[in-house]
Amino acid sequence: LSVTKGDGKVYVTFNQTAFFNGNSSELRDDALPILEAVSGMLNEVRGAIDEVQILGHTAQESANVPNYAPKDRRLASERATNVLIYVQQHSEIDPGRLVSMGLGQWHPVGDNTTAEGRAQNRRVEMIVSGRNIEQELADGILVLTTEPEKTGGNSEATTEPGT
Repeated sequence: LSVTKGDGKVYVTFNQTAFFNGNSSELRDDALPILEAVSGMLNEVRGAIDEVQILGHTAQESANVPNYAPKDRRLASERATNVLIYVQQHSEIDPGRLVSMGLGQWHPVGDNTTAEGRAQNRRVEMIVSGRNIEQELADGILVLTTEPEKTGGNSEATTEPGT
């Protein structure tokens, strides 16, 4: 889990290995405590939230050959949608403020020629925007990024805006 703030938004990046098995959109059991914590944090500031975008990404299987577009886009969309459904079912956020998008392989953050880079590219991100959202989420972000035992996994905090 990586949380960053900037441009009036809060960016939350979820590592693929914590949420999904390779080539799968089914949420893993060990992802649920993390999503529960994030849903609770969002619920506490739901009045300040304008929109929560959930973005699904995939890795390019071969660095020189794009993935098969229908499979790639569906997998990315299904990952984002499954996270959105969990948040919707476990918070009081207006469902009209939740949006999921499948971006597929087209916004990599790692090098697809290495296993490590591909692992970085298989991810789900959340972008939360709203009234003074950076300040309102500050306490929740601090808990998520400094107390990994409450979220069931390792976490990392950074200060640069996410992609």
